[in-house]
Amino acid sequence: MKEDSYKPYSHPRFWDDPQPDMAACGRCVHYLSFGRCKAFPNEIPRELLLSVEVLHDKPYPGDGGYLFTPKDVERICAKEAVA
Repeated sequence: MKEDSYKPYSHPRFWDDPQPDMAACGRCVHYLSFGRCKAFPNEIPRELLLSVEVLHDKPYPGDGGYLFTPKDVERICAKEAVA
């Protein structure tokens, strides 16, 4: 490859779908890290963690009563409490 013809991020793979689909777990206030959360401290079930279609907004066996709560909601509530 010639150096003068190289353009960073010029390959279509960077522009076709730059944001992969992902589960909502990372956007939940209860998410801890590495596939764990307050509802599932040892391991989030694969069908919840790997699915982009399943949202943990209804009780699930073993979740301890924790349900998906978006991080944005927590920030909004905190701002309202300060105001």
